Amino acid sequence: MSTAPVQPNVGEAGAAAALPVRKRKMEDEDAVGVTAEKAAKLEQPAVAQATDEVKPAAQEDPKTKRGREIRLEQNRKAARESRRRKKVMIEELQRSVIFFSRANGTLKQQNDDLTRLMMQAQMQIAAIESHKESAASAPAAAAVPTPAPAKPEEAAKPAAAEAQKMEDNQQKAEQAQANAVATQAVYETKGYPAAAARAAAQAMTGTMESCTTGESPEKAATAAQAGPLTNQPPLPPMQPGATMQAMANFQQAAAAAMQMAMGQMQNVPGVNMSQLAAAPAGTNAQQAYTDTMTALAMQQAAAAAAAGMMQPVSIA
Repeated sequence: MSTAPVQPNVGEAGAAAALPVRKRKMEDEDAVGVTAEKAAKLEQPAVAQATDEVKPAAQEDPKTKRGREIRLEQNRKAARESRRRKKVMIEELQRSVIFFSRANGTLKQQNDDLTRLMMQAQMQIAAIESHKESAASAPAAAAVPTPAPAKPEEAAKPAAAEAQKMEDNQQKAEQAQANAVATQAVYETKGYPAAAARAAAQAMTGTMESCTTGESPEKAATAAQAGPLTNQPPLPPMQPGATMQAMANFQQAAAAAMQMAMGQMQNVPGVNMSQLAAAPAGTNAQQAYTDTMTALAMQQAAAAAAAGMMQPVSIA
């Protein structure tokens, strides 16, 4: 492309006429170069203006080129490392998902097994508790076998024995009551006070009961003192007749009752034991006591014999 020389203006030529020739030539050359460069830039296409200006290889600095290559290589390495780490992370996540999925499956199976065992244990416990409750609520008579029906003869034996026992107890009670009345009467006839005679009768009754029941005389005397004779029913009248064995037994019981009554009377205020122990004038104290006890024993034996004869006889 050819460029026509630019003609200078008249004013410029007139102004530059005074400058030296050499200097004027240099200014003209510079003006021509600047004008040519501007025209070349205006004539270039739009694509060339949009792109970056690349210097020729001969004009690029070697240090700058080396630094750029180093940076590009570092960027490539960082990108490769980032891609590698991303891949490793994805693989680790996949392995973790697989591992925990398997672990969750195993734990779920174990949980199901334990739940089933727990339900079985609860059912067994409920069955045991219900069995215990039913066993406790069942009547005790159901567990004991029912005895076979007894024969009429065997059934009648306990009834007869019970009736005989009741009769014996009644006879003993009547005999003890008669002994108490007799003892009280004997002491009153000898001049003893009514309180002393009553105490002796109570002691006598307790001693007789102890002989029949096997209790100690002290307990029998205490029980006899607890119940006074004033509330008892009237005693039966005395009757003659007795056996020697009954008389001897009665004498022993009367002697024991006398000793106990004398011991109890020592604590009674206003009672002189020396005066009570004195026998009536002109009599032997031992003989009088023996006669009285003998008569009393005969009377008690006769009363017992009469009571036995009056009882009806049952035919089995």
